[in-house]
Amino acid sequence: MNAPTHCKAGDLAIVISAYPPESIGQLVEVVGPTRGITVKTTSTGAIWHVRTFSGRRSLAFRLGSGSIGRIERCAEGPMPDFRLRPFPGVRVVYEQGRAMLEVA
Repeated sequence: MNAPTHCKAGDLAIVISAYPPESIGQLVEVVGPTRGITVKTTSTGAIWHVRTFSGRRSLAFRLGSGSIGRIERCAEGPMPDFRLRPFPGVRVVYEQGRAMLEVA
């Protein structure tokens, strides 16, 4: 049995903790589980592929080892579930290729 998660694919979520901290407060769409990449984390939970709702390169990721790696700004990337909180009843849907919010 899988451990419970805060998020699921399609959720709109806010980044509540991050290292580096520049990503805190960003609104992201939870696209789905990460596939085909290696992610270094202290978390044992789910790792989601997320993308900024705005489409801007506003997520900060440290590439490389520890504090030595360089920081890169991206519009999408991996994010551990424990660093995210979804907005209940709000999902991201697409109409004619454009992201829109659906409120239940």
